[in-house]
Amino acid sequence: MRFLLLSFLILFCSEAKAQQSDNLEEFESFIINFKKDSTFQKSRLINPVTIIYSTGELVEVEDGLYEFALDTVEVPSEDWKYESLSHRENVKSSIISKSSEQIQYRIQGLDNGILFIYTFVSKNGKWFLKQYKNDST
Repeated sequence: MRFLLLSFLILFCSEAKAQQSDNLEEFESFIINFKKDSTFQKSRLINPVTIIYSTGELVEVEDGLYEFALDTVEVPSEDWKYESLSHRENVKSSIISKSSEQIQYRIQGLDNGILFIYTFVSKNGKWFLKQYKNDST
């Protein structure tokens, strides 16, 4: 009886996971809307959004190795300012890591120092911006 119950639970969980994957919003469609539509963008934020950015100050991390210091700010969704991801020239965008729960999306400049990494998470089958890091120089 225990074996039958355990088998049923495993089958049920596998089916639920498969249905969840089937119901997940297609990221490519999502990112097109997120880039261009300010209302859509504001509706797809994890509150608050974490923004990581360079302070411009160089700090020594090892003997003779320096990096720009980073700072973090939490922005409540009501204070969010529309961030157009599609107006930049001389940039390329790509997914750098992807799972059913999270995607990291990079926008990198071509010889211009621009580098943004956006972290989107899946919630109820839809994608939401959780964090972005401005690593531009």
